[in-house]
Order: sequence, then C-alpha cells, then structure tokens
Amino acid sequence: MSHDNFDFVFGQLIGHEGKLSTDKADRGNWTSGKIGVGEICGSKYGVTGITLGAFRRLGRSANLAEVSALEVDEAKLIFKKQYWNAVQADRLPSGLDYAVSDFAYNSGAGNAIPPLQRLVGVAADGSVGEITLAAIAERKAGLIDKYCDARLTFLKSTYGWSKYKKGWTRRVADVRAASKRLAGSTRLPDVPSPPAMPGDRADHAIDPKKTGQGRAGIMAGLGTFGTAASDAAEKLAPQVEMLSSLKWLFLALTLVSIGIGAYLTVAKMREAET
Repeated sequence: MSHDNFDFVFGQLIGHEGKLSTDKADRGNWTSGKIGVGEICGSKYGVTGITLGAFRRLGRSANLAEVSALEVDEAKLIFKKQYWNAVQADRLPSGLDYAVSDFAYNSGAGNAIPPLQRLVGVAADGSVGEITLAAIAERKAGLIDKYCDARLTFLKSTYGWSKYKKGWTRRVADVRAASKRLAGSTRLPDVPSPPAMPGDRADHAIDPKKTGQGRAGIMAGLGTFGTAASDAAEKLAPQVEMLSSLKWLFLALTLVSIGIGAYLTVAKMREAET
C-alpha cells in the first residue's frame, strides 16, 4: 500500500489509552494477568506490565515502577513491532489498517485477525498472509463497517463489557469514523489526536459527537431553528384563533350599533311628528 498512516494511528491510539492506569478491575494491570493475583503493575499508553516485561525480555512482568517510567517512544516501538506489524497493517487498505491495528492493540492480535478473515471468507487461522490480503483486496467495499461491528460483538463477549461498555463503544465509534475518513482520502484526515482522559484505561475514547464538529454544529443549529419555529407556531395558534374570534365579535358589535342607531333615528322622527 502506498499510504503511511502509522504516526496518525499511533497518535489516536495514545489518546484513547491515556497514561498510567492502576485500575484493579482490569486484569491487564496485574502482574499475573488475573484480577487479584500477584501485584498491581498498572499499564501506561495501553502497555501492560506483562507486555513490557516480555518486550524487554525481563523474564517476568514489569513492575509498577517500570511501567510508570515507560516513555512514549518505547510504547510506539512496542505498537509497531508487536501489533502493527503483526496484523500486516502496512499492507492493509488505508483505514482498515487503523481499525485492525487498534483492535489488536486493545484486545490482542489473536483476537483481532480472525474476525477479519471470517468477513472475507478465508480460514480464520489468526495470521495475515497472502491469501487473506488477496481476499481483502477483492472484498474491501464496506469492510470497515462490518469489521467494527464484529469488534463490538467480540467486546460484548468479554469479561469487562459490563463495566467498560460505554468507553469501548465510544472508542469503536471513533475508530470507525476516522478509519472511513482515511479510506476515502489520499491524505490523512484533519482529525486531532484525542487528549488523554483520566479514569479507567478501557474508557479512554473520544466522544464521537466531536468528530465532524462543523457538520454537527450546523445540524444542531438547524435543529434549534426548527424547534424555535415550531414553538412560535404553537404560541401563535391561540392568538390567531383569538383574532378570528375578535373579528366576529367586532362584526356583531357593529350590527348592534347600527340597530341602535336606526332605532334612535326612528324614535326622533316620531317625536318630531308629534
């Protein structure tokens, strides 16, 4: 592929993941990879203690101090070697590279690749090779949407869905939108890297309402105008009805006045005759 989206994708991913997290409900933050077993080692930029320990060949999980000291450049190298390259992102269509590599970074390449292979009709062996790449090239139309749907289905089956579903849903929505923009452009989309957000690591995602703020603002403005017009119409309706009623009242009073005037005129004429 001729595109080079790596830096853009990493910037988005770091914004989603945030900095140091020691959330005890996230098994990735434990040295054993199991909740309540071992010690809290935390995660930083989405890199867990186990991942960092393996990358540095420590023979153990990295501890909290080591994870806390992780620099962004090393996190970027880990993403490149263990996730981006693992899913052959450089050879995927623009946009799909983001969707697949983000899934892999968040849930593991072993979970991210099979759904893609099933969607393009090849054996789901968890390895992106020439057969998978050829099938993707033939069936790439609409693939980003289908793949993001498959990712949500996977996330709903995981242990953390009940707690992290709000953040995960926002993250997939953001990845979907940015991936589709990448797929439709020859250059990187004008989307800033999301800011790191405090709280649970799994909950670091952009609010999709911020994607395409200009269009959303225009639509919101039109919606406000429409609501105001509707409200005004409702408020004027009774007044129109009242004006209509006054018209008939005025006509009735006019007729009564004419009748009274005629009566007085006749009375004066009779009085003059006598």
